[in-house]
Amino acid sequence: MRNRWVLPVVILAMLGAACSKSNTTSGSSSSPSGTASAAGASYTINADGKNADIPESFLGFFPATVTAHPGDSVNFNLVDSGEPHTVALGTLTDAAVNAFRANPDLFNNGPPPPVDLALPQFTPVDQNGLPTLPLQLIPSASEPCAIATGPVPTTTACPAGSTPSGTFNGTESFYSSGWLAPNTPFSVKLSSSVKPGSYHFMCLVHREDMSGTIIVVDKSQSVPTPEQAAATGQAELVSATAELQPAVGPLAQGKIPDASFLPSGPKIALAGSGTEASNHQIDQFGPSNVTATVGSTISWIVFGDHTIAFNAPTDAKGAHTPGSNQLNHKAIDPAGGPGQTTYPPFPQSQNGPPPAPTPLNGGTFDGNGFRNSGFILSFPPILTEYQLRFTAKGTFPYQCLIHDGMKGVVTIQ
Repeated sequence: MRNRWVLPVVILAMLGAACSKSNTTSGSSSSPSGTASAAGASYTINADGKNADIPESFLGFFPATVTAHPGDSVNFNLVDSGEPHTVALGTLTDAAVNAFRANPDLFNNGPPPPVDLALPQFTPVDQNGLPTLPLQLIPSASEPCAIATGPVPTTTACPAGSTPSGTFNGTESFYSSGWLAPNTPFSVKLSSSVKPGSYHFMCLVHREDMSGTIIVVDKSQSVPTPEQAAATGQAELVSATAELQPAVGPLAQGKIPDASFLPSGPKIALAGSGTEASNHQIDQFGPSNVTATVGSTISWIVFGDHTIAFNAPTDAKGAHTPGSNQLNHKAIDPAGGPGQTTYPPFPQSQNGPPPAPTPLNGGTFDGNGFRNSGFILSFPPILTEYQLRFTAKGTFPYQCLIHDGMKGVVTIQ
């Protein structure tokens, strides 16, 4: 699911100063200087992260690079923001990540290149690399899978018995966690025979934009300790938080810095925000409280992958069905009205201002029953604006069913 902003100009500048915000991920404050690790050291890499002050999704690995010895273990831990993530290693991943780093524009403009398509997509995708609607999963990406040699199935499940053994020797074509679950790390033990070199890993949902590297060196060479690697990951997360900081204040006012093309007004809110400089996103409504009169239509301009849901039952929260590798369709499917079935067309030209958001009419709502926009994916310059007309007075809390903590209130007078 690609989420890189594709505006022809940079909308927002990165924040130059370091950010002092606290984050939930902890780490040692020691410097990652070269130190010999103990035999069989165990490293932790977090997929995603959390900001203690505001709901955000971090589409990266922290730390992005770990240097280790043969026989060490690398444990991939999901920090659950609501975003789906996987971890895939192997020679096919190495080829895709190397090609992406050499020419990222090849991956972010137009259809995915063959080196990316050699790896299974998390969902079927269209000619622009966007997930086809309604969402479905490709089992070889959503379920654990290991292929020793040759191609990996890209539309079906992996052959029976092709699950990761727990030990990675670096020669496998494909070695994948499937959909990561909270409190269930994906543990990869580096074989004692793994050759020194760089071994890339990536998320099959967010593709090569969300990738990292395990550097294996000879046991005679000193490497950072697990504690020092964790400190590096924490510093990288603080930096990622800083990238989003310029958009935090404006979001509360329903704005994005330098994005003057967006419509605004008392009946318009943003569902999510971000910056062109970052792959990460803010998972918050802005403004979070909207007040209008009976008969008014409220609009949410969607940035990212979100839902707008009222009166959601408990089992409709979270895109991942617990204990499985399946989508929670109660969370991602529309309820009580229509949802997104297609994407707005890509602009034929990058000249001129971006087009106005494409409206998605969700119908009317009187405050009763479960109402859900369903999964909406929307990034500049092809934004979608979900609209809902309110026909009764009341105070109506709502939330995103993908990102826990992303909540708002509509008051109709």
